[in-house]
Amino acid sequence: MPGSGTGILGVRDVVFPSAGYRAGASVPGDAVNSQAVGESDSGGAARPSTRDGRWLAQAAALALPVIILAVGGWVQRWTHEDAFINFRVVDQVFAGHGPVYNSGQRVEVTTSTLWFAWLVVARAMAGWITDIDTLSLVSGLAMATAGLVAGMVGASRLARARARACVLIPAGAMAQACLAPVRDWATSGLETGMAVGWIGLCFAGLCARAVTGAEDPFSPVRRWGTPILIGLGVLVRPDFVVFVVAFGVAWLALSPPGWRGKLGSVAAAAAIPVVYQVFRMGYYASLVPNTALAKEGTGARWGQGWAYLVDTVRPYALIVPLAALVLAVAVPGVARLGRRQTIAVAAPLAGAMLSALYVVRVGGDYMHARFLIPAVFAAFLPISVVDGRALRARQPLTLAIPAVVVLWALVNLVAVPTRGNPVDATGFDQGHFIVNERLLYEGWNGLTMTDMEKYYAVRNITYQLREPLAAHAAGEDVFFRQSGFEYERVPLPAGQGVRVDTFAAGRQGYIYGPDIALFDRFGLTDPVAARLELAVPRDRRPGHEKLTPDDWVWALNAPHGGGSGADQARRALECPDLVDLQTSVSNSLTLSQFLRNVVNAPRLTLIEVPLDPDAAVARFCP
Repeated sequence: MPGSGTGILGVRDVVFPSAGYRAGASVPGDAVNSQAVGESDSGGAARPSTRDGRWLAQAAALALPVIILAVGGWVQRWTHEDAFINFRVVDQVFAGHGPVYNSGQRVEVTTSTLWFAWLVVARAMAGWITDIDTLSLVSGLAMATAGLVAGMVGASRLARARARACVLIPAGAMAQACLAPVRDWATSGLETGMAVGWIGLCFAGLCARAVTGAEDPFSPVRRWGTPILIGLGVLVRPDFVVFVVAFGVAWLALSPPGWRGKLGSVAAAAAIPVVYQVFRMGYYASLVPNTALAKEGTGARWGQGWAYLVDTVRPYALIVPLAALVLAVAVPGVARLGRRQTIAVAAPLAGAMLSALYVVRVGGDYMHARFLIPAVFAAFLPISVVDGRALRARQPLTLAIPAVVVLWALVNLVAVPTRGNPVDATGFDQGHFIVNERLLYEGWNGLTMTDMEKYYAVRNITYQLREPLAAHAAGEDVFFRQSGFEYERVPLPAGQGVRVDTFAAGRQGYIYGPDIALFDRFGLTDPVAARLELAVPRDRRPGHEKLTPDDWVWALNAPHGGGSGADQARRALECPDLVDLQTSVSNSLTLSQFLRNVVNAPRLTLIEVPLDPDAAVARFCP
């Protein structure tokens, strides 16, 4: 097949970019057959030693960003607090309780469904070799590296569509790999590595179709694999719907004429997400993950979002390579793409802009740069590699564009570590609550649970570990309500077990194991707490703005105590709508219960509970 290399991604064509075309061959689609600059018209070939030397130099140049990301990501490896929320849910699956945080309460606390599913598979396959902490680190880094390679493959195909002999410069790939937050978040135990890998693979699939032409008889894997892959984006992260739309529209525009094929692609993309959405509605009685409700993922905080954008761009002078990117894709005479190649290039750029706009609108995050990494990575995909020979042939000065990007990348790699806004001794920017998470958690807790246990032992933090574990071992029924740095023990009725009040549901929950229930004060683990109305003004860390008042903490965890406000909250919990909400996730999951949940999920998702218990009673028990 013209334009295809070895394997689905054509990796051979990246290293040996002129191998895929013979002299005089035409390229499908909008590709223009052009003679390589400096090549003999008579077909004379360079001496084998010279050719081998050029191939080796080309391979070394293309391998450099891959090595930087893989090695740098491993050197900067770490595990974030939130990763242990996923690890606890994985433990619950293997304990036979299902994909839940607390046994007996079906609440979806995993934001990335696909990342969680991969962790389950990884533990099933390799859990006997090493712990899930290490599996998550290796998996995330491997996926991020695969995304980088896939992006380079896609961009190289676009370059080779214009000339059969290229000198590929990995400008955008160097920018992606040398940006410190990309290497930081390639591990972390969260889904960022998978997100980068997914974006890169989608771009490679679009470029393959753009170059081969709509008339090309794709194999079943390549024809249906890319639409299925694109559809999985909403399971990587719900907010990736913007990327799904951008990539999906591009795929349809590159597809052959006729509505049947396009409908088939839409059906292939939607099949798995739709099946999972029905499962989510029936199992969790919700349209969205509980984290989306607890974190108010649809509210607007433009000022905080702008601060988050500045916190990501300014420390690394990202405006420099972004300006070069604009010149590379927008200035006439520099890119000179055909219609099909333009569609492939426009998709990640549109997705990047929409994703960045969404992140800014919702206020960003408290984790430095994390939520903008997918947008930054996608933005550099069109210039992941560029053809230096073609640029020089058109206008020698245009070679300054990749040169500036590579120089910026090397300066960042050598001289600019991860950093955010000015911070105090605790690591937090007190104005906008943005923190350099890797340095913070690496210094506090290390990489794995072994590090965490050592940290607790050195600090002698007995209240967070020993008391609830000892109570569980003794078969007690007690609620540990957090009061400052101590626990208040509240007796519970027989059979209730041990419940723990916490401000951090990750490592602590993972340490306690599947049988001790945790109540997260920020609403992540409880369906009622997640639906509490947001306090105004929104003056806490993004994603941590719903702090459950004490009256509700008492009411949701103990049948008595806490005073009159807690008693009123308990009364509200007995109102019909809130009873439906609680029983929908705690009743045995029979087929009839599943179907009821599917029907009621829209109504239950939209429930908003007033912070004031009196107001809650007035709303739900009129």
